[in-house]
Amino acid sequence: SPLAEVLPLKLEPPANRQILRGALALIVHSCEFPEGNYWGQKTAESAIEALSRLDAVGIIEFVNGQGTEWVFPMQEVGDKAAALSATKQLKFGDMPDFPPAMQMAQAALATADAGHKHVIIISDGDPQPPTRSLLQSYVDEKITCSTVLVGPHVPLARSTMETIAGVTGGEFYSVQNLDELPQIFIK
Repeated sequence: SPLAEVLPLKLEPPANRQILRGALALIVHSCEFPEGNYWGQKTAESAIEALSRLDAVGIIEFVNGQGTEWVFPMQEVGDKAAALSATKQLKFGDMPDFPPAMQMAQAALATADAGHKHVIIISDGDPQPPTRSLLQSYVDEKITCSTVLVGPHVPLARSTMETIAGVTGGEFYSVQNLDELPQIFIK
């Protein structure tokens, strides 16, 4: 049209659609209710299964006596076998606070070659929460963080997990019983 010719932009859509690679850091913490850690593992497996072979994934957990560490360093997913195997080796230590794990995830995602960078925290929500400045740095770096609250047993757990997800633009899921778990990724 004549209007299209005078505009300083092209109105035709690009011929090729590009799908951006994703990078996911999983942070796992003990879920202290019957079979909570089992369902935490199943949640991590579901997240890995949703990735493509070109996406990146890493898993962080608190190992009692050793501290917060990468139990599966950030790397390309490939056939998913190695990442899924790593979920079966998780120890689900009782993490005292979220900031060390969240900072490790942030550092890895900051250098990841990915268009979408995301963290999923699977926890009963009782570690000390991250600071507002840490959450703001996630926002500034366009890293979203979803939280999966499995069997909370302290009053502020829900609030902590909702805040992390809400501030960073992620999703909050609460699993109170085993019947709810399969629906958390359908939302």
